[in-house]
Amino acid sequence: MNGRPQTYADYYGYSTAYYPAFSSWAPWIDTTYYGPMYEWTDEDIADNVINNIDSNPYISRSSKDNIEVGVKDGVVTLSGEVKNRHDQFLAYADAFWSSGVVEVVNELKIREEPKKREEEKKADKEKMKK
Repeated sequence: MNGRPQTYADYYGYSTAYYPAFSSWAPWIDTTYYGPMYEWTDEDIADNVINNIDSNPYISRSSKDNIEVGVKDGVVTLSGEVKNRHDQFLAYADAFWSSGVVEVVNELKIREEPKKREEEKKADKEKMKK
C-alpha cells in the first residue's frame, strides 16, 4: 500500500483476510483513518453521523427522517422520535462509531403507539380466544 494506511485495520497491521470482522461488522460506517493530526470540525462530524445513520439498512426510514443531529465540540446530540428501541440503539451506535465523535448524548424518544391500535390488538386477542 502506498502512503499512509487508510483504515484502522491497515494501520494496526490486521489483514481483512485473517480478520474479516474488520471489513464486515458494519460496512456502512466510514472507518477511514485520517491520521492523528486531523482536526474534525463540528460540521464534518455531523456529516459523518448523518451519513452513517442514513446508510444503515437496519434503521427504518420513518425513524431516519425524524432523527436530528447536533454537534458542539465533538459531542453529538441525537434528538427526535424513533419507531422502536432497536432504531434508537442503532442510531446511537452509528453516531458513537463515527469519526471525530467524542461523546454521544442520546435524547431520542420512542414513538408511542396510539391507543386505538392497542385496542385493536386486544380485540384480536379476544377473537383468538373464541
